[in-house]
Amino acid sequence: MRLMGIYPQILDAKGRTSVPAQIREELAKAAVEKLVVTTDQEGGHDCLAVYPEPEWDKLIRKFDKLPPMDPAVENFRNHHVAPAQMVTMDKQGRILIPQSLRDDTGLGNKVVVVAAGDIFRLWDAEVWAQVRQISKQSFADAKKALAADLR
Repeated sequence: MRLMGIYPQILDAKGRTSVPAQIREELAKAAVEKLVVTTDQEGGHDCLAVYPEPEWDKLIRKFDKLPPMDPAVENFRNHHVAPAQMVTMDKQGRILIPQSLRDDTGLGNKVVVVAAGDIFRLWDAEVWAQVRQISKQSFADAKKALAADLR
């Protein structure tokens, strides 16, 4: 499954947001009915990661093989695995973002769905604008550093 695109969305008063049609189509092709939403971070900025259930299961199988007393494993468990919640799309293609996760990441009513790979992320629109600007500034260096691996 390849999810891609950047989609401005609205988070309604009940905490629901639409899953973009292109992502819904990919999820339907893969017969994915449930999604796992959890806290995440990129570059020190909070967001939510949204995993199709099979992708979450893959991650957890790998995670379960790690040494449980390792401080990095404990940190990952506390901040990514433990807060995770299963959600399903309603008939309008919306998902309900649990209040605790909205509070944890400071999501406002304007959000951005950013899909790249097997999962997608949900960002507060203002935070995404900052992340995108930082990313643009360092893109040339990142492209150069990854050039050999991407050929």
